[in-house]
Amino acid sequence: ITTSRIKLTFASPVLFASGSAALKESAMAALDQVAKSLIKMDNQVTVEGHTDAARMIGKKFTSNRQLSLIRSFSVIDYLIKGGVPPGRLTAYGYGEFRPILPNTSEENRGQNRRIEIDILRKDAGK
Repeated sequence: ITTSRIKLTFASPVLFASGSAALKESAMAALDQVAKSLIKMDNQVTVEGHTDAARMIGKKFTSNRQLSLIRSFSVIDYLIKGGVPPGRLTAYGYGEFRPILPNTSEENRGQNRRIEIDILRKDAGK
């Protein structure tokens, strides 16, 4: 929590299989709770996708940035199905370009693979 937003972070393996943008069935319970909370407020929400720096060789997606953006859209689509108004949701795909840790170990790369949901304060930026 900061003065301008509330940030929810989900480790990518919780929501998605490796290299996939399809939500795991097990992720839906957590996102259902997020949707229920978001319906009760009218704040703007951003969904940010992040990956590690591993190269996408022979994968469905051409880049980590594309994968991260499509994952953000998957989360947004699910939140919309849960009743969150689409006009309040924005997707970003940062790929490997905003790591929280250096991509120097599997543990660090695992932390970098994540979805962040930011609930923006109404008066932020005023």
